Amino acid sequence: MELLTTVPYSLLPLTCFLLPTDSIPDSRFPIPDSRFTINPMFTYQIQTL
Repeated sequence: MELLTTVPYSLLPLTCFLLPTDSIPDSRFPIPDSRFTINPMFTYQIQTL
């Protein structure tokens, strides 16, 4: 579980730049609907690795 939390944290900034942030003050902690679709992708990539 630690890896799942550490990897996304480093990639979250990238997603923030790529995805349009709609009123998202804290881009690190909160996971809006738009990011919910990308979160599974992160976990999937980590599982394959």
